[in-house]
Formats: sequence, structure tokens, C-alpha cells
Amino acid sequence: MYNEKDYLPVAVEKARKVLGELTDNYEVIIVDDASTDGSGEMARELARNDEKIRVLRHKKNSRLGCALKTGFNNARGGIVVYSDMDLPFDLENIKRFIPLLDEADIVVGRRIGSRDSLLRSLYSKAYNGLIRAVFGIKVSDVNFAMKIFKRDILDLLELKSDGSFIDAELLIRAVRLGYIVKEVEVAYRARQYGVSHLCSLPVIFKIIAEMVKLLPELKGLSRERMLYIKAKRLYKGRGFKVLMHNAVRYHTCPFGRIIRLLPEEGKFLDLGCGNGFFTNIIAIGGKRRNVAGIDIDKRKIDLALALRGNSRSAEFLRGDLASPDFMLPDEAYDCITLVDALYLLPYPQQEGLLRDCFDSLSPGGILIIKEMAKRPMFKFLFNLIQETISVKIVKSTMGGRFYFRKEQSYLGLLKEIGFNTQSIHSGSGYLHPHLIFLSRKP
Repeated sequence: MYNEKDYLPVAVEKARKVLGELTDNYEVIIVDDASTDGSGEMARELARNDEKIRVLRHKKNSRLGCALKTGFNNARGGIVVYSDMDLPFDLENIKRFIPLLDEADIVVGRRIGSRDSLLRSLYSKAYNGLIRAVFGIKVSDVNFAMKIFKRDILDLLELKSDGSFIDAELLIRAVRLGYIVKEVEVAYRARQYGVSHLCSLPVIFKIIAEMVKLLPELKGLSRERMLYIKAKRLYKGRGFKVLMHNAVRYHTCPFGRIIRLLPEEGKFLDLGCGNGFFTNIIAIGGKRRNVAGIDIDKRKIDLALALRGNSRSAEFLRGDLASPDFMLPDEAYDCITLVDALYLLPYPQQEGLLRDCFDSLSPGGILIIKEMAKRPMFKFLFNLIQETISVKIVKSTMGGRFYFRKEQSYLGLLKEIGFNTQSIHSGSGYLHPHLIFLSRKP
């Protein structure tokens, strides 16, 4: 809100009515961007009379991006609806569109009907065309102020725009991080009172400047990269050796490919989790994931446990996968991962562990194994030398002998156990010959 005293009471009353028909558990956040027409005082008076209304005031006018980030960062509900104060769409539409979050992460409006002016319509078409051409997102009305989304995705978006580029930035980040955006038609309602502050040449120039500034970051953004950055922050201050180990692991292992194979929700178990780096990536990647990791190394498990308060949902346990007496927790899992762990187990323990995994998975659950292939031979030999140094000399990983299997041996064993399995070669672009097995329990 910036100088909207005519719209303020109408918009707030409409929001209260619509949200009240949906749930008792709602809030109306008004971000007063340093209004000078008395609308800030009006908003605070409304809040004094209704505990569901919250007013957040900027001391100086900070533009649209800052106002939206203030609102987003303070939103407490599981669903966030964003609208400008001048009600460019009927808030009754919220009741129709919130159920669409069952099939999408963000619902955005596409204006239909007459616009304020021909010039503004031309500006909009040119800008939307530019965003689609540069960033490849298939949204035809980026800046329309009707967006509904799940609150938890904001944790990964990390919006940076201060101005009107923020609408585009929100959608670009969401699409590149793998979130589903659904566009719906909404009847546009032209402004009746006051003057818009968003359609002028200075505003347009600032949008272009912000786009150019953020272009390299947004073009190189991926969900896997963002999850890595989030997980890396958990280990800040844990020592150079830990940080270097995690960085090397991420850049030499196809974590990105594994992440894309994971279910979006359910109960996860990461076996041979080490210090919990990949386990935390799994946990951070989905609020509806319940994740646990197991490893034999007490030092690494203690480190992972020390990070527990910062992680979204990861738990850690100590257990010796190589022991004939080892048993998985008595739980039903939707996904179990084994990343570079099986080759340290003798062949009988490998088979026993895989059978236990089958028994512990729910019907339809998946087992993801990442191991080293034996081809091409020069990559395999390089990996063997590196693992020998790591395990037997530096002792950064606990183990003794190596028990590598051939691809067909894994496929045959997994089929015998009862899995439906496909193998995925993911060594291209890496120093090591990575091989992923995606196994599903019928």
C-alpha cells in the first residue's frame, strides 16, 4: 500500500469477508510503504479493532519489491495470496483458485478484459515477451498482482529484487527450482481511485536494470544448485576439512540426477550418510519429507546431530551396515538411498542389506543406489586410486576392502530380490564412472 486511503477500507473488508468464508485461521497483512495521505493511520486503526489484521510499515518508500518481501517474510499461514491494494481482480476468485494448489505450487492470474490504456497494454506485451524470450518461462502475464502459493517455497526462492522486477523474479526462480506454476484467466478491474505508481518510464528503466543485474544468477539457477547452497550453509563454521569434503562430494557426484529421482514427499532413509550432507539436501528439498540417515562413523554422526536444529526434518542414527547383525529401523519407507556405500560391504552383507531394504519399503517405494561403474576403465582406475587414499591412508571414510560389482550383477540381484530396476549411467562430465540404479518395489 502506498497512498491508497480510498481503496484501503474496501480492500480490507473484502479480504476479511472472502478469507472468513474459507477458514477462521487467516491473517490480512497490510504493508504500508511509507504512505503520506493518512492511509497508514487508517490501517493501524483497522488493526487495533481486528487481531487478524497486521500492519507492517516502512519508514521510507521502498518500492514494490521491498514491500512484497516484507509481507512474504512475515506471513505465517501455509498459503499466501498476494494482491495490490487497488484490487485489480475480485478477491472472490481466491475461493476458486486455492484448491488448484493440489496440482500446482503457484497459481498466477492472466488478465482478460479491457486494460487501463493502450500504452500500458503495449508496455505489458513487450515486457512479458522479453521475460519469456530471455528466461524461457511460459507465463503470459508476469506482473499481474494475483498470485497464490504455498508459503514454504519462499524459503528456497530467496528473492532479491527491490523494485517491480520482483514478480518476474519470483516466477523465474520458482520455475527453475522445479515448482509447478499454473496460469488462470482472471477478469481485470481497472483502477477507480488514485493514481498507479507502477507504469512510468523511470519504473520501467529500473525493472530493466534489475533484470540485467540478476540475469547471470537467474540464468544459472537450478533447484539442485539452490539445495546445495542451503545445505552448505548448515556446515558453516565446522572447519575447512568438512567444507572441502562436502564441496568435492557435490561436484564429483551426480547428486543433481539423484535429486530429480526422489519422491516429493514421504519417509526417507539415507544409508551410509556420512556427515549428513546429502541427507540434509534431501530434507531441505521437501517440507513433506521425513528424513533419517545412518552411518557407522561416530564422528560424522555427531557432526550431523550437531546440525539437527538447523535442518528441516533430518534425524541421524549410528549403525554398522557391514555387520551381519545390522537391522534397519522397524519403519515403512517410501524411499531408501545408498550413495557410494555398498562397495564397502562384503558381498553377503550387500545382498542381506538390499533384501532388508526391499522388506522395509512400502508398496511402490523406491530404492536408489549410486555406485561406481567399471567402464570406462581409466575412470574406474582413477576412482580406485582415490578411494584407496581416502579409505586406507587418509581414513576419511571407514572401511577396509572394496567390493565392487558389475552392472549386470546388480541388475540380476535386484531382480531376484523382487525389484523392478533400471540402470542409469551418469558418469558423463564427471571424473568417476557413476552408475545409478532406480529400483521400485511392486
